[in-house]
Order: sequence, then C-alpha cells, then structure tokens
Amino acid sequence: MSSQSPPLGALADVILRIARSVEPHRFGIEPLTGTEAAVLHWIDDHPGTSPSATAAATSLQKSNVSTTLRSLEAKGLIERSRDPQDARLVLLSTTVRARRNISHLYAEWTRVLTEALGGDLSGIDETLATLTRVDEGLRRQS
Repeated sequence: MSSQSPPLGALADVILRIARSVEPHRFGIEPLTGTEAAVLHWIDDHPGTSPSATAAATSLQKSNVSTTLRSLEAKGLIERSRDPQDARLVLLSTTVRARRNISHLYAEWTRVLTEALGGDLSGIDETLATLTRVDEGLRRQS
C-alpha cells in the first residue's frame, strides 16, 4: 500500500488484513462461506425468524437462502420448527452447537484483539460505531 492511498482505501485494506487474522477456522471453528455466515448471524440475532425474513434481511435471493439453510442444517448449526400458530410457517433458530461455536469465537476474538491492542481499549466504542455505520451504508447499497 502506498503512502498516497486515500484514507478510506487504506481503511478497507486494514479491515481485510484484520479479517484474515481473525478468520473463524483459526480458532477451531468449521469454516463457513460468507453467505452461510451472514445467514447464521441473522438467525442467531433473530431466533424464530422465517426463511423469507432471512432472505430480505440479508439481501439474498430466496433460492440462495434455501440452499444455504440446507447447508447450515446439514452442518448441525440451525434447526427448523413449525410455527405453533400457523403450521404452514417455518421458524429458524440456531442449535446449541452453533451458539457454543459463536460464544467460543467471540471469546477468542476478544482475547486476540485485546492482546493486539496491548489491553488499551480506548476508542473502541467510537471505532465500532463508525464501522457499524459503514456496514449499514454498504448493506443499503446492495
């Protein structure tokens, strides 16, 4: 990277390098595709969600979500159940295994990033807020 790189280009470059350093497989977590990770994250944050709501929230085609759900189910990371009020509807939730993996991953990320920062977490709230804004803006564009 050149010292002449625009600041946002440099930011994207740093984000990519950090992302490679904290990939889940480095912590013993089964690798997921980007689509699988996005869908699993949505379901974990919204237990009882539907496949249609998941597709809308992740900006994915329903057919791609269906394929992804089958894959996540085969890996033992999500489960489907019927809506007690309307048996025609399917509800999605993460399994105990998925929640345990997510908890382990967040603990490892916290440990690794805290060590990388030498324990100085000043500015993290502002950094998270800025990166969340970027993430939300990019999602609106897609």
